[in-house]
Amino acid sequence: MLRVAKVGMGAEQYYLAVAWGTGSGAEAAGRWQGQAAVGLGLRGDVGAADLSHLLAGDDPAGGRPLGRRDGRMRVAAFDLTFCAPKSVSLLHALGDPDVAQRVGAAHDAAVVATLGYVERHAAAVRRAGMDRRIPVATDGLAVAAFEHRTSRALDPHLHTHAVMANLGRGDGRWSALDGRGVFAHRAAADALYHAHLRHHLSARLGVQWTEPSRGRAD
Repeated sequence: MLRVAKVGMGAEQYYLAVAWGTGSGAEAAGRWQGQAAVGLGLRGDVGAADLSHLLAGDDPAGGRPLGRRDGRMRVAAFDLTFCAPKSVSLLHALGDPDVAQRVGAAHDAAVVATLGYVERHAAAVRRAGMDRRIPVATDGLAVAAFEHRTSRALDPHLHTHAVMANLGRGDGRWSALDGRGVFAHRAAADALYHAHLRHHLSARLGVQWTEPSRGRAD
């Protein structure tokens, strides 16, 4: 399932602490995704300094503020957590190395495809209209994706935290995102992730599925 949660200022340490290269190394390094990340020169592995600058509202390249700072702003990012079904997590954890690699690749492909949907359809900033503030499409999103293999209880639990910076550029300037779009598209994005996951696993491993319920299946 897809969970959406708000990330407060400074909370990025939770993700960095267990990622290879920035913390204990128990989990894979975070990876940058999204067109806004590319525009800001963020590619490959997520660095701690780059992520902290971005979630503070600054350009990672030079530290300059991206847009006008608002002292009322408390949300640094949105955490879109993509969770594989338990049977997929077990196949990933207990399968031989080749099977585990294919399951992981299918999960990654489903996450990337769904984030593309969110970027195209849910990402917006708000601008002043005649009598109200209206949503305006952004140039893209800046997302730090952290893949985890287990739950906090150390049970098999394949999931990805897609930490989406609360920043977007619309009409040529940066500002906070209109978070309403992210929550409004949550159910559609959830179903899309699971549909892509089923497609890729069926193609890569020939697995069969139970009848989907609310967009999800084992």
